[in-house]
Amino acid sequence: MRKLLSKNRYVVFKLPINWTPQVQDSSNNFTIAEATPELIKLPFEDDPVRYKTFLGFLKTGMKGLIHYKGGQWASYAWMSCLGTPGPNHLPFVRKLGVYWIHYCRTKEEFQNQGLYKQSLVKLCEMARNKNPASKVFIDIEPDNFPSIV
Repeated sequence: MRKLLSKNRYVVFKLPINWTPQVQDSSNNFTIAEATPELIKLPFEDDPVRYKTFLGFLKTGMKGLIHYKGGQWASYAWMSCLGTPGPNHLPFVRKLGVYWIHYCRTKEEFQNQGLYKQSLVKLCEMARNKNPASKVFIDIEPDNFPSIV
């Protein structure tokens, strides 16, 4: 008999079909770029878990965005796309045929600067530019209050 040690719960948001992107203020002196193997190497090669995870995401066709300044990352966000595996914590997503934003983090010293919001807007734009009727979801841990509001 297996014993359930913990059960993760998530708050899930769905992008409204009539959503239109709002212009984001980019005056925070960070560069935001789509993740490539070359781009993730410098800031993450000393972090083998993230580096390997991100290379794996790219290999499966997921899209990622990274905010960085110089060689230091400040924030990242990933999106599973149609035909790619779903997020590691929600593998059933692949069967839904949707875009799913996941694995988003902002370093503590860079929080409250709008980086997460900029990433969300850009990822949603990427999905809707590919398919205007696409369904886009994001999940957030329920105790991550800054991301929910």
